Amino acid sequence: MDFSFFFGPDKTPFVFHENGMVGAVTTMPFHGIISKGLLNKLRENNIPNEVWLNNAHLLEKDLNSDLNLQDLLTLKEYAADCKVLSFSQSATCVKRYMEKYIDGLKANNIIQCEIWNIKEGHASSVWKVTIVSIEKIEHFAVNIARDDEGGISLMESSEKLKIIGSQFPKINLAKVLDIYVLQDISLPSQVVITKNEWIDNSYEVHSRKNKQTGEEELLMVERFLTSENNPTYITSVLGRIFTTEEVKKIQNKINIFLTKAAACLPEKPEININDGDVVWNGRKAIVVAIS
Repeated sequence: MDFSFFFGPDKTPFVFHENGMVGAVTTMPFHGIISKGLLNKLRENNIPNEVWLNNAHLLEKDLNSDLNLQDLLTLKEYAADCKVLSFSQSATCVKRYMEKYIDGLKANNIIQCEIWNIKEGHASSVWKVTIVSIEKIEHFAVNIARDDEGGISLMESSEKLKIIGSQFPKINLAKVLDIYVLQDISLPSQVVITKNEWIDNSYEVHSRKNKQTGEEELLMVERFLTSENNPTYITSVLGRIFTTEEVKKIQNKINIFLTKAAACLPEKPEININDGDVVWNGRKAIVVAIS
């Protein structure tokens, strides 16, 4: 069976080498969003955001005398302290998990497994997995914790989502199908991994303040656009503003979800729109994560 790997909104292919490193014909993939533990570490030590923004794409590269070595060395030190996964290590986690998953199926009719890094957040990177067999094509999402603190967050939120999904099977939720902890000598620490229901044709819902009116409005995000010279800087968003009717539907679905979630959890969970907790599939809002 063949594994194929892709990253980014344009589904750019990359190669996963046997030594756990990745390679690409064009731009090398990297994690552009700072991980949860590292973000808190920088804040605790009063390190400006620019240290991450200017050096995130260099974390997996060898040191170069032309770079700002002090900032990069500081970032590398803190990343090691927080057990931050590099992009290569995240890809390793998905591959290891899928090898285990496919082996558990005990099927010999699987033709191909496609692994695509579609988005990332502070707590986890999100990979769309497509398994092609003789009988069917299966899609699901795999979340890989970004660092130790992100792993704790992913574990806690996923356990809550499993409870909500079991209590309310028809709730507007991308259900958690599996929670797994991977240990591998190539990784800085044990890594929390979850398998989640895949929502077809969905886009993240985000909020912003209209500069002219000062009012909050909701955006459907197709992709984030970054600076050509500095790939960590988000310069703009490609998408559209939700209509008034769509906003009502989104808010209604979120309120229904939170009401039902509060009925089966010790405390009411939180939804952070701008952390990508909610997606829109063209008809309704679906919760994919909680805080």
